[in-house]
Amino acid sequence: MRIPSTRRKRLVALGIAATLSAGVTLSSGSVAAADITALASGSLASGSLSSGSLASGSLASGSLSSGSFTPSADIAATLDEALSSHNIPGAQVVHRRGDSTFNYTYGVQSAATGVPVNDETLFHVASLSKVVGSYVFMKRVDEGVIDLDTPLWDYYQSPRIANSEAAKTVTARMVLNHTTGFPNWAGASGSETTELAPTVAAPGTAFGYSGDGFFLLQTTIEHLEGKTFTEILDDEVFGPFGMTNSTLQSRAEDAARTVVGHNAGGVAQPMSLYPRGNTAYTLQTTALDYTTFLQRAVIGGEGLSPEIHDLWLTASSDADRDPANPANPYINWGLGIGIEDNDLGTAYWHWGDNGTRKAFFMTFPDRDESVVMTWNSANGQQSANDILKAFYGDEEFHAITWVG
Repeated sequence: MRIPSTRRKRLVALGIAATLSAGVTLSSGSVAAADITALASGSLASGSLSSGSLASGSLASGSLSSGSFTPSADIAATLDEALSSHNIPGAQVVHRRGDSTFNYTYGVQSAATGVPVNDETLFHVASLSKVVGSYVFMKRVDEGVIDLDTPLWDYYQSPRIANSEAAKTVTARMVLNHTTGFPNWAGASGSETTELAPTVAAPGTAFGYSGDGFFLLQTTIEHLEGKTFTEILDDEVFGPFGMTNSTLQSRAEDAARTVVGHNAGGVAQPMSLYPRGNTAYTLQTTALDYTTFLQRAVIGGEGLSPEIHDLWLTASSDADRDPANPANPYINWGLGIGIEDNDLGTAYWHWGDNGTRKAFFMTFPDRDESVVMTWNSANGQQSANDILKAFYGDEEFHAITWVG
């Protein structure tokens, strides 16, 4: 197992969000901070934009210089091309470096309705949910509620694993580094009745990505605390971090601002609803809110002791899910988060794939920099490499190869 030695900084979360309303095309990726504020509030006339155009479905872009860093002047055009060339109806992209946040919204929530995406539009970020869940699980390790190497069966005799002696040996560490031996899903995603057993490998012996493992750990915590994981995230993550546009469970009042997925041809699909929150895949959030989580939890380590924060971000399994994948030498898995080593340093990342709704993030704590992308399209991941290069430069991003 390759475990890189990595130096990490503890950085204070400082936020300045430059947000432009949807559907505005700028000829330059940089405008004055005062103009950004005015445009976001609707008080800046379209004639004061150098392009003077208000094109429906175009990329809304904004930039705010942080002094030492100014994004490329054609960043908006680059993102627009990356998204439109893959027939992606709607997206959010947020780049943060230092104390500046650059927010881009693109397109529509649904091709059937034409409602534009804005910075409060909710996207389904799929397995990016796991990183938020892993943060809470590591808090429970920090608090002594669970031990990483004690079998979950000792805490909760889940009926799902009652008939498998091997499953009864699965620990929180195995769940978080994906070495449970469980399939991704033993039955339908989120099933609480399907029996669960290691069918991929013996527990603790090999990497095998599993959403069901995360759900088993979630139900263990819910059993111990008598609360749903939706309530736990509201109380311990979304509330304290000010993530007012995030929920693990679908809410009726959010329907009008929630995207629907689109197939590869761009046809809108029925809206997915999640009446039961599942930390493996049901997080609904915005790119701005998720950036806040990265800044506060992943980079800043808020709510965790330094030792547990470091352990969370330390390689724990080799992530070799496909022996033929050329990215294997550069990818490891921490306790709930992917790790990549490239020329820019050590990055932490995850991808999300709910079929017609996808998401991806990559953050470099030592650079205090991150990019979060959300898409309402089966084609979303196809644009990820171009978007990363737009902000990080012409680097090789091994996580993109690993995901495939």
